[in-house]
Amino acid sequence: HAMLMIFFFIMPGTMAGLGNLLVPFQMSVPELVFPKINNIG
Repeated sequence: HAMLMIFFFIMPGTMAGLGNLLVPFQMSVPELVFPKINNIG
């Protein structure tokens, strides 16, 4: 049960969260003003 939770919930969640924060900085996108609101959506 713990392995299922780690590989199917925690790992994709961290990858999506970090990607949502790091990719706009790498692309230098100025439109991303509120990153926390973007994470909710």
